[in-house]
Amino acid sequence: MLSALLDNAGKYSPADQPITVTLAATAQGGRLTVADLGRGIADADKAHIFERFYRVSDAQNRQVTGTGLGLAIVAQLAHLNHVTIAVHDNQPAGSRFVLDFQRPQSENLSD
Repeated sequence: MLSALLDNAGKYSPADQPITVTLAATAQGGRLTVADLGRGIADADKAHIFERFYRVSDAQNRQVTGTGLGLAIVAQLAHLNHVTIAVHDNQPAGSRFVLDFQRPQSENLSD
């Protein structure tokens, strides 16, 4: 999931801008965030970016190669691993993809 999110951020961000990865503990488990300073994703497209073969259709994105499967695969892997994924606007520009990992129900560390 992380590799695909980093690949995606690299495709849609200027080469001279950083991509930030953060990992934080939460009360429920952990949170992984991948943030870029690219053009961002329009609100109308956010509802569809995790669908197979969906690609934002504008002139700038036609220059980016891909099949529209990357984020769909990330969403499926997240689902299979009981991880929630969300996309948000990054400030001042770009996108933030947030993966929330839940702690297992029975955490027995004494074994």
